Amino acid sequence: MRWTWVWALCVSQLAAAPVVIFDDLPATAVYHGSLLRLGGGAAAGYRQLDALTAARLAVLGPQDTLPLVAERPLGGQGVQVRLSVLGDGVGWWEANLPIPAYQVARGDLADGRLSLALRGASGGELVDIGLLDRAVPRHNVRLPLSRYGRLEAGWTLFRVPLDDFLALAPDLDLTRLAMVQLASVRAVPLSLDVDQVRIEPGPHDPYATRTILEAPPAPTVAERPPTTLPTAPAGPQPPTTAPATSAVATAPRSAAGDGASAAPVTAVEPPASAATSPVAATASPPTVQATVAPTQPAQPPTQPAQSTPPVAGPRPATPGGGATVRLPDDARPMLPVSFFYTDAPAGTVGWEHSAFQATWATNQGERAFDDAELRESFVLAPGGRLPVGPAAAGDRSGAVLRLAIKEAGFAWWVARLGRPQWELSDERPYLRNGRLEFAVRGSVGGEVFRIGLFDDADKPNVALAMVNQYGEVGNAWNTIRIPLRALKTAGPQLDWARVKGVQLASAHGRPISIEIDDLRIVNPVGPEE
Repeated sequence: MRWTWVWALCVSQLAAAPVVIFDDLPATAVYHGSLLRLGGGAAAGYRQLDALTAARLAVLGPQDTLPLVAERPLGGQGVQVRLSVLGDGVGWWEANLPIPAYQVARGDLADGRLSLALRGASGGELVDIGLLDRAVPRHNVRLPLSRYGRLEAGWTLFRVPLDDFLALAPDLDLTRLAMVQLASVRAVPLSLDVDQVRIEPGPHDPYATRTILEAPPAPTVAERPPTTLPTAPAGPQPPTTAPATSAVATAPRSAAGDGASAAPVTAVEPPASAATSPVAATASPPTVQATVAPTQPAQPPTQPAQSTPPVAGPRPATPGGGATVRLPDDARPMLPVSFFYTDAPAGTVGWEHSAFQATWATNQGERAFDDAELRESFVLAPGGRLPVGPAAAGDRSGAVLRLAIKEAGFAWWVARLGRPQWELSDERPYLRNGRLEFAVRGSVGGEVFRIGLFDDADKPNVALAMVNQYGEVGNAWNTIRIPLRALKTAGPQLDWARVKGVQLASAHGRPISIEIDDLRIVNPVGPEE
């Protein structure tokens, strides 16, 4: 009985652990997996800015990531995320911080809060704070940060109750959150730093919303000189459709201070009600997006976008010069160990080592499509193989696989790809740290399908995962990374010593059109830390 009580206590403590979104990372140049999108204003129309224009109006890393800097970080060490946008030419902007995968019950989060430390360049900056989930369709909800107090020129800890997001979007899936978002309120120049972002399960005082962590600097250094910001060439342009929002009026919350922070700081009392705050009076109302446009990009919580494999190299030391640290998954040197598709010889029409089948689900049971039905509903090469076509100029090198479902209706489809001559592979050595990865692009963005591995049993065992659990398919190329351990959990019967290939399968009966490239299994180079 005593051990049962101890076990239950440990489980309760695990469930109550915070979900860390951003903490101190190695002193790299950019925050991998983040995304900053900028759009034109009313004069230019509500549109996404092209990559060259965006690079002139904001400090961006490769693939429009946010930079990391170590200028007066929170606590005096580590690095923080920097968001710096010029107002001239920018009508709106949206910064996305990926949320890693986590296991927590919705009940643990219902009384929780989103906690993050912010610091403005001069103080008084206005931003919206939001959450985006991975539901299908996805839900996106935003609130004015000014409801919870004024953003200062020194570090301030904001605590946004998750109940406030649920009040505007009751269907928001707290157990499958994908992104924390900071978004523009108005088109004015803005520069702020972000640190210590996390989701803290409840219960909490719902009115403890803000604590001053650092006194503002002297006025002479309030403005941040542009030379302190790292620069990097802009990467591929993200999808070009910005989500539409609809205003929803809600009652303001109290913004009473909270002196319970663990940091040795002085708590302050903001105004008793955000409605009486002059900052709140100028802020935009809360906005909700019950469904996100299909072209809305989102990076995998743990699978940051990267179109090419990282270059092997030494692991950097911590900012303080101590022991080496384990790099994030997108920056670790990885070695390809099994190729299922990477390129095709010139003139190839269909990938030889592929097969496609579809099954009707009818009142009389299931039956396979005949040849005529396959040609009518799916775009296939001769012999039922997946078609191969050249990538658009500047997109990818060589040719890419194409999967087009014109209209499946009440049918299920399966596409399988193997190694040359369907050679079997033993993936057991890579189960601990390996991953299945591939580059994908959708025709419109937001496409959903299942992907995984199958073995050579008479009735093949499969291990599949929903692609949108590890990254979003956009209309620009994105690399999805699925840990092999996740597939092992999804398909425990799979024979990892006799893997025959990769399987793609339908997640619904709607049309879908995607392109796939560089489909392979990779494993870390060298020993793990």
